[in-house]
Formats: sequence, C-alpha cells, structure tokens
Amino acid sequence: MSVVIAAGCSARSVTSAAPVALLSADGGVTFSTSGVALAGTSQWSLAVTTTQDVNVKVYVGAGMLAGLVELTALATTVTSAAPVVLSASGESGNRLYVTAQAVTTTAAVNADFRGVSL
Repeated sequence: MSVVIAAGCSARSVTSAAPVALLSADGGVTFSTSGVALAGTSQWSLAVTTTQDVNVKVYVGAGMLAGLVELTALATTVTSAAPVVLSASGESGNRLYVTAQAVTTTAAVNADFRGVSL
C-alpha cells in the first residue's frame, strides 16, 4: 500500500525581509521550521506559482543530528511568468522543508507538495 503525503500553501505572503516556509500539512494553518515528515516517501514533486519573483530553497533532513541541509541543486528563482515544478525520486530523507523569499516586491505564493512511497 502506498503512502501519500500532501502539503502546501495558498497565497502565502512572502517578502524580501526573510525566507518563509511554504509547506503546511494542515491546510495552511501551521508552518513548521522542522519541515514536513516524509514518512517513507521515496519520490515527490513540488509545484510553485507566484505573483512576483521569489527565490525558492529546498532542505532535507536525513536524521536528528545534522538538521536540515539545503539541496543546492534545487534552489531556483520562480517568476510569475514561469511557475516551476521540482521533483525527486529515490529520496531517503525523513523530512523536507521549503522556503521562499521575495526578490524585491511582496509576493503571494502557492505551493503544492505530493510525496508517495513505492
């Protein structure tokens, strides 16, 4: 039986002052700085849309000792004209944390995360 994990946000206000978390597993009420538990997820996809340019970073946690580590290969700038989909397979991390920070102007960001086990 497959495990499906879903998280995201709708019209999350993102400024240039500091990065903000994009993934909420409870419909946008709680955004944890420790990330979303992957619970055996082996592949995932993340779609991000925005009204203004934002820098998106993805972090993974493999255990309790090293904390969250940025996946620098997935860091990207998302524009209103070019939404982005990031994906990974063969994932072995136990949690995922995604942030966005506006390049200049405050943005409304939407994110949809879906992870599945095989």
